[in-house]
Amino acid sequence: MQKMGFPVKHSILDADALGKRIIKNYPEFGKVINCELFTTGLNDTYVLTTDIDQYIAKVYASTKIKNTILGELELIRYLNDKQFPIAKAIVDHKGEYIHSLIAPEGTRHMVLWEYIEGHEITFDPSTSSNYAKLIATLHKHTNNWQPNYPVSSFDIDFLINKPLHYIRKNLPKKECKILNEIAEICISRIEPLPMTAPHYGICHGDIIANAIMKPDAQIVMFDFDWYGYGWRVYDISHFLWAARYNALPLTHLGSTDTPLSLWATFLSTYRSEIRLSQQEDRAIPAFIIAKSLRILGTQLACTNILGKALAMNNLQIVWDMIVEIKSQLLIDI
Repeated sequence: MQKMGFPVKHSILDADALGKRIIKNYPEFGKVINCELFTTGLNDTYVLTTDIDQYIAKVYASTKIKNTILGELELIRYLNDKQFPIAKAIVDHKGEYIHSLIAPEGTRHMVLWEYIEGHEITFDPSTSSNYAKLIATLHKHTNNWQPNYPVSSFDIDFLINKPLHYIRKNLPKKECKILNEIAEICISRIEPLPMTAPHYGICHGDIIANAIMKPDAQIVMFDFDWYGYGWRVYDISHFLWAARYNALPLTHLGSTDTPLSLWATFLSTYRSEIRLSQQEDRAIPAFIIAKSLRILGTQLACTNILGKALAMNNLQIVWDMIVEIKSQLLIDI
C-alpha cells in the first residue's frame, strides 16, 4: 500500500525546476540563466532571467480557480487595448496564458508576465496628481466593460461581515461590542451609495502596492488579483489609508510634503476627473476602516498559509486605527 504524504496547505515550488518548466512552454525565450523566488504569500512570485530578457512568473494559490484567473487576464487585455499602462501577461507558443502545475496541495496555476524595469512608486505632489489621473482613467475605461467570467464584488459582506467573523474570534468581548458598533456605522455610510457608474464599477482593490515607476517616470500598474466590482471611492480611499498609517512611500524624505498633503493633491486631481458627491466624501473614513478589516480578516482566515503571527502583530495596530478614526464617522467631512 502506498503511504500517504503529510497534508500540505501551501507549498513553495522549487525555483530551478519552475524555470525549466516555464522555458518548455516558452522556448523562444532562450536559455534559463536564473529563476529566483521573489515574494511569497497567498500567491508566490518568481523572477525568471534568460539570456534574452527577464520575466515575472506568478504562481497562484491552489484555492484560486482557473476561471477567476481567466477573468483577470481578460481585464488586462481589455485595458491594454485601451492603451492603459499595465503589465501584460505573456502567451506561450501554443496560445495559452495559464499553465497548471501539480503541487502537493493540489493544482496551482502559473501565469508569466512581462518584467517592468523601474522601481516602486514613490509619491510627491506631481506623482500623486498623475496617479490620481491614472486611477480615474482606469475607472472610466472600465465603466462599459462586459466581462465573460464571474467577477467578485466588494460588497458589505466582503468588506465588513466576513472579516468580522474572523476578527471577533481574537478580540475580548468588550472590544467586540465596540467593533460591532463601529461596523454598523460604516455600513450605514456605505450601503446608501449609488451602485451605478461612475460611482460603482471595476476597482483595482489595492492601488498603493501595485504600481511601478519606469525610468521615464511613466507609472505602470500590475497585479489585478484583488480586482472586483465595488464603489470607486473604496479604491481611492486606499491612498488616504496609506497616508494616515505610514504606508505611503515618499519621494523626498524630510521635504515639506506630508502624506496628508499628498492625499489632498490626489483627491483634488481625482475629483477634477470624476466628480464625487458629498455622500461619497462622508463614506471615506468608513472605507478606510473597511480596508483595515479586510486586510486583517484575510490574514486571520489564511493563518494556515501566512502564519498567525502576522495577523496577531497587526491586530493591535488595526484596532488602534479603527478607534482613532471612529470619531470621524460621527461627523460630516
